[in-house]
Amino acid sequence: MVMFDWAHLYVHDGLGDVELGMMMKKFTSSRSSSACSYRELRDYVKKFTLPKSAPDIMCLFTDSAITNNNKNGKFSCSGSQFITLVPILHRYLKLVVLPRGEHVAHVKSMLAVLDVIMLLMSLKTGTVSAGELRAAIMNHLIQFKAVYGDNKVRPKHHYSTHLPDMLDLFGFLLATFTHERKHRLITRYCRDRKNLSNWDCSAIEEITCHQIWELAQPFMAASSVGIPRGLMLIPLREMFPGVPDAEFKTLSELKCNGGSCSPGDVISFFFENRIQLGQLLMMVAVGDQAHSLIARWTPIGQLQAKSHWATYKVVDNDVQKVPTSCIDTVFIWMLSEDRKQCLVYLPAEIRPR
Repeated sequence: MVMFDWAHLYVHDGLGDVELGMMMKKFTSSRSSSACSYRELRDYVKKFTLPKSAPDIMCLFTDSAITNNNKNGKFSCSGSQFITLVPILHRYLKLVVLPRGEHVAHVKSMLAVLDVIMLLMSLKTGTVSAGELRAAIMNHLIQFKAVYGDNKVRPKHHYSTHLPDMLDLFGFLLATFTHERKHRLITRYCRDRKNLSNWDCSAIEEITCHQIWELAQPFMAASSVGIPRGLMLIPLREMFPGVPDAEFKTLSELKCNGGSCSPGDVISFFFENRIQLGQLLMMVAVGDQAHSLIARWTPIGQLQAKSHWATYKVVDNDVQKVPTSCIDTVFIWMLSEDRKQCLVYLPAEIRPR
């Protein structure tokens, strides 16, 4: 099987992060007082709350990083950082920069490549068709060539045109191999290996033993298990009457769509035969059963199929106890100043069709 890796095409010195540097350089050279800038983008990003498992993206906007990016005409970041930034960057360009009417063609080309990346991020859920991906990729290529010309076209622009056919043929697309995403984990296993005559065998033995141990744990998707104490036990005793305190265990993190979620994150969950959204308050295990306490929020208005963002009414007194297996997706969100409403980014697989 031969397949191009979409992450290296778009976010690892790829079409997305490189074009962001090119667009920002254009705005910097214009020297307009209202021009888009890294500092303005930094202030915009600060308004949003990321999942606790998301990589730090504020380090991309330090004064030294901004100076280097403006000087080099590039945007230096890791692939995971750029993927995390994409929804916020898309909203910033569409609602803040585009209405100003400055360098409109550059902004529209950047929005087009961000549309492609957001579709690629949803591929793993099986909700993006090859035709939809092909239309988005061709739209970006047309707009990019119109703005930057043929001389700025890279081989990765050509490689990207093969992604829809690969998706149609195989049904999925790779986004870096697991061992590339987990360099640090592999290094941790192999750092202290002293048996050089059978180094590879002993390293695999170490990994296999750890995997068997993890599979034997009662909550495989949970990364950390703790013991509740003090005031935390009061609501647990009310919700689980008759259960001894020693039976309670708290889960600090759980794998889900979009990475992993922790208490305090905004998540979607399947409850009462439909997908709902709210803030995760606590995950608790009683015996071999794991439960989640979620403050359920109410959508304001009808959710739109083509809208990337939705507004929810923040409700604190509607707390639901649901099985942890019902948790689906973790979100990027922004709370209003009065803390009564919340703006939530909806990936393609969550939006109504």
